[in-house]
Amino acid sequence: MEYTKLAAIYDKLMAEDVDYDKLCDQIELCFDRYHAKPHLIADLACGTGSVTSRLSKRGYDMIGLDLSVDMLDNAKKKDPTSLYLCQDITNFELYGTVDAILCMIDGFNYIIDDSDLIKSFLLAKNYLNPGGLFLFDMSSFYKLSTLLGNETFVYDDESIFYTWENEFDPELAICSSYITFFVKENQVYHRFDEEHIEKARQTEDVIHLMEKVGFSDIRIFDEHFLTPTPTSNRIFFSSIINK
Repeated sequence: MEYTKLAAIYDKLMAEDVDYDKLCDQIELCFDRYHAKPHLIADLACGTGSVTSRLSKRGYDMIGLDLSVDMLDNAKKKDPTSLYLCQDITNFELYGTVDAILCMIDGFNYIIDDSDLIKSFLLAKNYLNPGGLFLFDMSSFYKLSTLLGNETFVYDDESIFYTWENEFDPELAICSSYITFFVKENQVYHRFDEEHIEKARQTEDVIHLMEKVGFSDIRIFDEHFLTPTPTSNRIFFSSIINK
């Protein structure tokens, strides 16, 4: 997965689909529901820091982790006060424990093997303080298999044009996305291609993996903070480390 060229236009594309202010409201609402008062938060797969920077402005000390240097460069421009680490979320290392760990907007969908996802969950558990909150979201099995499935999408505005083709493998539960971009620079369009591979997991399977590493009192909700339905697009998972 190559984010070098995508990093420059990532925020513009994501603004079409994600209300980051609302997402941060949901995160804080989750804090309230658990009566959690985190001070230091790690944001896994933080990308260009859209969540990290907003939570930083709301008064939290933030650590953003991502594997893409280019994404992190953009994140630092938004929020130079937070700490950013270029690390793989299946094998990350923090300087100490934190009060909450987040992973928003499909970060864990990009982890294909269950063994690697377990590694991430174990690291999250080990780096959380007693009473610390683990909160993440994933695109649902329904979204990846049906809404994206084998569909093709086209986006066009004055500066960006792309075609987005999806293939879903029902045996492997893998959604492969092939995106061709044409980005306008100085009246000239430059082409680049992206391939993204995401794993579709059933909600109960994710819960089972969380329980396997020792998380308990696992709560789930959809993008509207309601009980997920079979057609929910996004599922949030949360658990708090026992004191």
